Amino acid sequence: MASAPERILGLFSGSHMAYELDRTGQNLDQPSLAEMANVALDILERNPRGYFLLIEAGRVDHALHNTNARRAIVDLLAADEALGLLLDRTNPEEDLVLFTADHDHTLVIAGYPDVRQDVFAVAGTDLHNRPYTTLLFATGNSPAPADTLEPRDLANPDYRERSGVPLRSEAHGGMDVPLYAFGPRWLLDRIPGTADNTWIFGYLREAMTGAR
Repeated sequence: MASAPERILGLFSGSHMAYELDRTGQNLDQPSLAEMANVALDILERNPRGYFLLIEAGRVDHALHNTNARRAIVDLLAADEALGLLLDRTNPEEDLVLFTADHDHTLVIAGYPDVRQDVFAVAGTDLHNRPYTTLLFATGNSPAPADTLEPRDLANPDYRERSGVPLRSEAHGGMDVPLYAFGPRWLLDRIPGTADNTWIFGYLREAMTGAR
C-alpha cells in the first residue's frame, strides 16, 4: 500500500468554493469543510513535533456582505461541524483549538417573533405596514422592502434580508466577536474574558513553544 503524501494541495473550484447550502442542495463535487479538515489532520498528525492548522469558513463573510442570512448561517453550521471534528480528534490535554472571527457584521435579530417561529420568518410589520423578518441588516445591498412576504419568498436561498442603510455591499460591524478556546488548562487560564485580537498570536506561540 502506498504511503500517505507528506504534502497535499487540493483545488476543488475555479474560484471560490460553493456555499454549503448550494454544495449540498445541488450535490456538487466539492468536499465539506469538515472533510477537508479531516484529511489535513491525517497528514499533519504524523509530525511528532506537532502542527499548526488554520481553517477558514470564508464564505460566511461573502454571504453577509450580500445580506444573505440563510447562506451565511448554513456555512456557519458547516464550520461548527468542522469544529466538532477537531475536538473529537485532538487531545484537550495537549492541543489548543481556537474558534473565532476576524470581525463583526451588521446582521441583527429584531422584533418580537414567537419563540417557536423559524428564525428566517416574518417578525412583524413596520410603520408603513410592510413586513419585516426576524433577521435584518443595518447596512447592505438589499432590494426595496416588499409589501408582502410569502413563506416561499423567505425559503428562497437567494432571498436577501432588509437593510437600513443602502450600500453596494454590507459593511463590517464594530461589536466584539466570540473567541472559543479548548485545550490545556494552563493555556486557557491565560485567555481573559475580553482580549485584543492581536493577542491571539501570543496564545498560539505559547501553545507551540510550551512556554508557561
